[in-house]
Amino acid sequence: MKALVEISKAQASELTFIKDIEVKSDLGFWTPEDYLLEIGRADSLFYVAKIGQKTAGFILARLIIYKFIDTIYKEIEIYNIAVLRKFRRRSIASKLLNGIIEIGFEENVRKIFLEVRKSNEAAQEFYKKQDFEVFGVRKNFYTNPCEDAFLMCRLIVSI
Repeated sequence: MKALVEISKAQASELTFIKDIEVKSDLGFWTPEDYLLEIGRADSLFYVAKIGQKTAGFILARLIIYKFIDTIYKEIEIYNIAVLRKFRRRSIASKLLNGIIEIGFEENVRKIFLEVRKSNEAAQEFYKKQDFEVFGVRKNFYTNPCEDAFLMCRLIVSI
């Protein structure tokens, strides 16, 4: 029987597990304080995936709202998404990402952006399956090791 995956807002009590997932997934370094601040931000889209009582993965993004002349634009930027290795290949990352995409539709977001390591072909393929496209490169964006990032975007609502 397949275990049920539950997606919920990240809580301060889960920060140790979130930090563990970040480290084991070789993500960019965020401090526990950074994550705690995200939990308190009104524009933060910070969710965890749980299987039973075990935190299996998380996604961290922000809803960005800006005004140009008389028009309000909304975008989402994804900062981190990760699933513990033992829980991979169970559609958990897809469920986390689809939750953010759904929020994009609900909020009339124009685009969702993210960066991905140039060497991370598996992640690039995952995002392409979710209709993200590469539209640029950020030179030396990542550290440990130093590496370029592909900028990826998914169009949600056209203007």
